[in-house]
Amino acid sequence: MNAMAKKWADGERNIRKRKGGCWEGRYTAGHDLEAGKPIYKNVLGKTQAEVKEKLAEAIERSKGVDMTRARKYTLGQWMEVWFENVAQVKVRPSSHATYRGYLDNHIRPNIGDIPLHKLTTLDLQGFYKKMLDGGRVDKDYVGRVIEALGLEQRLNSLPSQLSGGQQQRVAIARALAAKPAIILADEPTGNLDSKTSQDVLSLMKITSQKFAQTMVMITHNEEIAQTADRIVRIEDGRIVVR
Repeated sequence: MNAMAKKWADGERNIRKRKGGCWEGRYTAGHDLEAGKPIYKNVLGKTQAEVKEKLAEAIERSKGVDMTRARKYTLGQWMEVWFENVAQVKVRPSSHATYRGYLDNHIRPNIGDIPLHKLTTLDLQGFYKKMLDGGRVDKDYVGRVIEALGLEQRLNSLPSQLSGGQQQRVAIARALAAKPAIILADEPTGNLDSKTSQDVLSLMKITSQKFAQTMVMITHNEEIAQTADRIVRIEDGRIVVR
């Protein structure tokens, strides 16, 4: 980082300017009682004022999600909390029924009883297999995505056992798995170091070409923007350069 963090008077939140020019804010979402450590979350924005606003919104939303109970939730319980406090607030109303259908008809009956902190990729693979039986997942395609992203040796790993770059690869694989025509990537390298960022960006470009998908990436980093085939600049909600 090329700027010192600016702490606010209450000591609870802080903001700093990142190397790429955007601003980053951090807040305490709760505390891990077993580890005795705070649980930090981050938000990004183009300006300091935007980050302050996002921090206030994030802290307000986090009041509905008890992070200290993360190790006590089952996946189904956690998804219910997420649906009530995030999806119903952030997702357009017309999509609520779709999300509810996925939760009630697929996630809860199949993997909803698994403790959140014990959920592994093997559980997700089993879930995929069951979905496969219903013709909802293309196994060969998912296998090619995993191979393209170099995740073959990490299929049995817990999220905590993955590096930042590997976690981003998993996020890309998850996005690609449903064969979307368009993928929206909002600051996909926001929390990664420069080398890992370049690796992830290269993989995103390779996979979008390999699987014929359009990838729309939102970033405040000019260097990252220059890797795109086309750049659209937006200021104050208006397109200024195509």
